[in-house]
Amino acid sequence: MKTDNETFFITLAETLSFSKAAQILGVSTASVSKQLKNIENDIGVSLIFRNTRSIRLTDAGEDFLKSSKKIIDIRGAFFDKITDTDEHCQGTISMTVPTVYASTELIEIINKFKELHNNVRFNIATNHQNSDIIGLPFDLAIRLGVLEDSGLISRKLTDVSLHICASPKYLKRLGSLKSLHDFSKADLIILDGFSLTKRVIDQYFGGINLSPEKFVVSTNDPKVQLNAVLKGMGVTVLTDYIAKPFFESGELVHIMPSVKLGALPLSLLYPRNKQLPSRVRKFIDFILERYNKDN
Repeated sequence: MKTDNETFFITLAETLSFSKAAQILGVSTASVSKQLKNIENDIGVSLIFRNTRSIRLTDAGEDFLKSSKKIIDIRGAFFDKITDTDEHCQGTISMTVPTVYASTELIEIINKFKELHNNVRFNIATNHQNSDIIGLPFDLAIRLGVLEDSGLISRKLTDVSLHICASPKYLKRLGSLKSLHDFSKADLIILDGFSLTKRVIDQYFGGINLSPEKFVVSTNDPKVQLNAVLKGMGVTVLTDYIAKPFFESGELVHIMPSVKLGALPLSLLYPRNKQLPSRVRKFIDFILERYNKDN
């Protein structure tokens, strides 16, 4: 389906890349070139200067960009006005979210949202990988960590703390972990491979001599990671929303709590150049307000 000229030009102007604009719009690079040429022919001026080494907006292009943004704003305000009733807040919201987050914090947020908008349904797919988000067929994505530029709008929800933890059973067998030197002798349960875990640990614990032989479980599934540490197989690093209930129940012990691992951003992502349905816009506002109250 052809993108309207205003949305198309904003995408191209903000990326200044035919290939990147094509990726965001879901079309071929040739289609981007053709639509730009059609716009320029219709208005009779060149909007973008391009050669083999660079691409930039012309003066007319700068003016066209400003006008396009105004048109999008007016169109959006009109759409908001005619759909800002609960009878329009219905249908399905498709989301892709981190595995454990989906069953903990997100399900509570969705439950509260449905108390206000009971006609909205949710289709939730779990995936914690930060790659290829743009190609996924979802209305919204929630991701943990620093994200690459995907062409999507990214709204930070909160910062998620990281904690070193193990089960009482494992610590009884290994002995207490009170220093960085003690940590180097522990068996590791790692997520997404040894090299990633080593980079994270080296960032905060410079000088610990890790080797691949020290890990007992390596997985790309956070549920496997969690179950392994609960079974007493070793030490791992968990996010706050995963670890907190197990700290409270005593099933996990927070190791070296004085050591601050920092935090990772939890972000909400959605398409930049797409008119969002009322149900999606209302849920975006709801989840942002929910986290703003908590922060």
